[in-house]
Amino acid sequence: MLVENFVQETLKQEGSEVDPRSSLMFLIEQYNLWLSSAQSIPSLLLAELVRSVVVLSDAFSTGSHFTWMLATFLDLHGKVSSDDITSNAYLIYGILKCAAVDRM
Repeated sequence: MLVENFVQETLKQEGSEVDPRSSLMFLIEQYNLWLSSAQSIPSLLLAELVRSVVVLSDAFSTGSHFTWMLATFLDLHGKVSSDDITSNAYLIYGILKCAAVDRM
């Protein structure tokens, strides 16, 4: 929520009419598209995509965002090679973050 508040205040100061929630939904749709073809994504790019979703999750405002992230990361965890240490580390971190948020 802190990130979302910061974004809203910054946009107000700049006089922009961008809606942070709509922007977040757009980004989630983009990540969904990109991550749906994880098998064909090079491991370094996949690791960065997963890392950026984890960072973006600081701006999530509803439980459905975390539900999407959890489902996506659990699916990816089953598909990513065990040799891809970086992607697996971010996936596990993201899964644990979703579990922690769900418990709150």
